[in-house]
Amino acid sequence: MKKSLLALTSLLAGSQVEAATWQFQWTPAAGENTPTVEVTPFKYGKSWAYGVEIDDGGIGALTVSQPLLARYQWNVAPPGVAGGANKPFVGTAAVVVGSIGRNSASMNFEQIAELKKLGWSIVNHSYWHSGVHWDKTKMNTPEQFRRELFWSQSVLAEFIGGGRAPTHFVFPNGDYNYGPYLHEFGLLSGSRTSGSSPRNLFDPKLNLLNFNRNYLDTEPWKAKNNALHGLPEKPQPGDFVIDFTHGMSDDPKSINNKLWVERLNHIVKGWEPQGDNSMWVAPTDEVFDYFHASRGAKTTVTKGTITV
Repeated sequence: MKKSLLALTSLLAGSQVEAATWQFQWTPAAGENTPTVEVTPFKYGKSWAYGVEIDDGGIGALTVSQPLLARYQWNVAPPGVAGGANKPFVGTAAVVVGSIGRNSASMNFEQIAELKKLGWSIVNHSYWHSGVHWDKTKMNTPEQFRRELFWSQSVLAEFIGGGRAPTHFVFPNGDYNYGPYLHEFGLLSGSRTSGSSPRNLFDPKLNLLNFNRNYLDTEPWKAKNNALHGLPEKPQPGDFVIDFTHGMSDDPKSINNKLWVERLNHIVKGWEPQGDNSMWVAPTDEVFDYFHASRGAKTTVTKGTITV
């Protein structure tokens, strides 16, 4: 047993971000000044990011949400730069490990692997979806939090991550009390059900272990009477907007599908190939991991060489 636990612990260690070095070389022109170099906080020089999370690991993430989002595209060119390739919208599947392959409504490991090949990320949504924050008599103990995180991270690293555990956690039942335990298990960020915590990565009050999302399940969303609920009218540099739901509908006559189509059409017309091209669309963990890396990146410039 001790040997097994040590092996699993090594998998968790693999989830930590490793340092890497890149060099870019060119032949300077005569009289060329040494350039100033910085690492942008978002990939492709974008000013803000958008992501979609599908909670609980249902099969609909693969059969409905993936093809629906893929109908929409964003462009990799920096704002104001012509050209660039268009890429489909992708999302993040937050899986409950204990429910993987439980029945036909839940994705199995093969289906999760298929979703990953389509550009989606798989993140941790606990092992048994335990924990509540609204009733102190039912709250997890520290031991229970650690057990949920240890085993879910271990299984995800072994069977999904190729030896690497996820770096992002989605709080089950919105239980932000998991937060203090995340770093212990290689988790660098955590998102809650909704809330009002900062979602701008430049905000001095930012807490990456308590990141809010737009809650877009059909009934609460319909009650808002606004397909654009939670979308900023004018995104600010550093904003990261995460929409989350437990599932989407592929029935074009359904309220849910109509709301998503209106919302996604608005997004691409305003900020992507048809708009100002300022938005980066990516899985949640990719945005947070890149942000962590950009903050810690060091650059040096010599004649003809940039080292990051």
